[in-house]
Amino acid sequence: MDTVNEAKAATRGPLIKIFDVLTCVAGVLICIAGVMAFWWGTGTFGAWPPYKWNGCIGGIFIFGFGLTAFWLVAVGGEFISTWFKFLDVYLGRGCYFVYLGLRIIPMGQAFCLTAGGLVAIFGAANIIVHFLFEVESIAGETTPLMSQYKSMTGSE
Repeated sequence: MDTVNEAKAATRGPLIKIFDVLTCVAGVLICIAGVMAFWWGTGTFGAWPPYKWNGCIGGIFIFGFGLTAFWLVAVGGEFISTWFKFLDVYLGRGCYFVYLGLRIIPMGQAFCLTAGGLVAIFGAANIIVHFLFEVESIAGETTPLMSQYKSMTGSE
């Protein structure tokens, strides 16, 4: 049984780094989908009735959610780990990405269908990883990607 735990511990570090990079990619995809939804939403935006505002306002929210996902692993910080504690475990991140993927899919464009599907699948992978590896805190296991980049290049 110890060899199984040792194998899990040995693969946990690289796996977390891979998932951090994929989280950045997912965040960028979500931001792009949010900008596209805002752009298409402005085409149907009218003074009244308010149901026409959904695409435009939904795009702003999706962009914000994507920025949060990107910021989470690229920069890190006290704000996200304090106010969005559920994103510090893979189960929380997985549910977050599944929700965002399902929110992006019906936006009506081929890019959104593809990006939303990929984000939802990535969310399911996060949920699976949560049950395979016991990670108490993702932030406690890794450093933000920008800090890693600065230490590799020697820049401040």
